[in-house]
Amino acid sequence: MATTRTITQLATPSEIAAALAELAQIRDEIETLIEGAGSAGKSAYEIAVDNGFVGTEADFAAQLTRPAPAFSGTSATSLAIANTSTRTFVTQAGIMFSIGQYVRAAATASTGTYMAGTVTAYSGTSLTIAVEESAGSGTFAAWALTPAAPRGTAGSPPSFTASSTTSRLITDDGDVAFTVPAGLTFAPGQYLRVSSTGSPLNYMAGVVKTYSGTTLTITILESGGSGTFAAWSIALSGAPGAQGEPGHFDYNLYGNEPKLKFNGTSWPARAAKLAAINAAQAAGGYAPYTGEFIYDSLRYNSAVPAPTDAVAGDRWRRRAQA
Repeated sequence: MATTRTITQLATPSEIAAALAELAQIRDEIETLIEGAGSAGKSAYEIAVDNGFVGTEADFAAQLTRPAPAFSGTSATSLAIANTSTRTFVTQAGIMFSIGQYVRAAATASTGTYMAGTVTAYSGTSLTIAVEESAGSGTFAAWALTPAAPRGTAGSPPSFTASSTTSRLITDDGDVAFTVPAGLTFAPGQYLRVSSTGSPLNYMAGVVKTYSGTTLTITILESGGSGTFAAWSIALSGAPGAQGEPGHFDYNLYGNEPKLKFNGTSWPARAAKLAAINAAQAAGGYAPYTGEFIYDSLRYNSAVPAPTDAVAGDRWRRRAQA
């Protein structure tokens, strides 16, 4: 069992010296720890004061426990939907509404029903809005008040028509340029009809080649009428359909040939049409048409006279009288 001795009981001076050296080492270690700890920093309150806060430490603590600001509110004010008017709502105080802010008041009982406009006054629990837009109708007493963005300006509707004062001669092919307003909805590939404003039967039609700024260029594919005009109406049009196969007639001596109707003003025009028909007949391997045809409401006989056969001739005469 170890024995405890006092310093006066140490047997030799060397033991006393060793104990004193050990105590000195412990003292140095304590002093080193104290020097390394550093001084205490500033409190949050002291930092706030350095940055401009005015008030006591208790005031600062109260600021830290204040609720977050509110950016929206509610109202139980009974109001009718209006499109251009002012509406005043009783709402909560302390909301972050400000003069000039755009606010939407939505009826909570009717989805999509609302009024919206600019805040003209907000004091205490009273909020006034100059209504600029609305949707729906009716009177409501439950509103959700929230910040909103103003409605954008309505865009211009698409324009598929135009007018031009460019003087142009009617042609049935080639590229023709017209000066028109900018910003129209014409695009390459569209089929347009350009008609004389004063006489619409005089026209050109074709496909848009280019449209840039105020210049519209059309590749003309068809036309009607003739002359030079300086007032045009331009509009979208349907392209002409594909040309059908040429027709043919099978002449039958016994009265089954059809009647051809020509609307013209001269015998050469009638004869040219008949020649064109017979050329198509020959190209298709069919006999030329030599029966009866009607021209300007008068009946004409072709190169072949009435059949001599009694029965066939009777049929021929009855058709001619029909």
